[in-house]
Amino acid sequence: MSGRFHCSCPFCMLQRFLYPPTSGPWTMKFLSSSICCIKKGRVFRVQKRLYPRCRRELCISQQWYTNWTREHVPTRATPCTWEMVQAFIGLCLRQKWPHLGLIFLLGFVFFLRIGEVIGLALTDIECDLTTSTVLIRLVNTKTSRQHQQFVAHTDSNFALLTHYFLRSVDPSIPLWPCSLSYFRICFRAVTSFFDLDELNLVPYSLRRGGASYFYGAQKALDFVMIQGRWKDQRTARLYLDDARASLISMQLSPTSKALISSFRVSFLRFCTSLRK
Repeated sequence: MSGRFHCSCPFCMLQRFLYPPTSGPWTMKFLSSSICCIKKGRVFRVQKRLYPRCRRELCISQQWYTNWTREHVPTRATPCTWEMVQAFIGLCLRQKWPHLGLIFLLGFVFFLRIGEVIGLALTDIECDLTTSTVLIRLVNTKTSRQHQQFVAHTDSNFALLTHYFLRSVDPSIPLWPCSLSYFRICFRAVTSFFDLDELNLVPYSLRRGGASYFYGAQKALDFVMIQGRWKDQRTARLYLDDARASLISMQLSPTSKALISSFRVSFLRFCTSLRK
């Protein structure tokens, strides 16, 4: 039994007590050490739903886990700044990577989760240049798996750039025709090019950075909650305050600053050319 549970968090320690080796095989498989501590809350919910007989036996374990989460500080993704994203898109424009550039743009502006932006089809994106509005349809999202959702953003420069990218990609293939793991590799390659490895940026950094940027620019929590599709205001505020605090303490190397400045200028010049 001890070989299966290497984790020392309260959840795993209590599981060793509540479920001895005589427990059913499903318990051993479900609570194996491969499940990290952050996911233990999901394990509780799944156990209670699929195996109702466990409800009474998990009361103490649930309380210990709740106490642990109050003290544990989770590691959150470092948010991307708008200047970084502009430089990323500038690199994509120079290298003729319209799919990747459009994903950077939509992921930041619409606060999309990585699964949502990867799952987008070109038919889910509508760009109206007369009203300078871009709308996207989201299917099977984290917050609404049974209903479709849509988000919209109105900005002339954003609409022109989105329209350019849509005309540059093949409509017969998905927005991202490769796998999710390959997108992570491409994202890591872009951040490495800008010497941002120390920040440990991940694709989710686009969502955190976009929400932080628009919250700081518009000072409207309601707008950010609707765009980001958060249900609880307290959760959204904690999320945004933590992200903005991370931005204040962020430090970039001289190499990163020079590269970001160079490709950001290239991006802004391209946007100016689209308006002519």
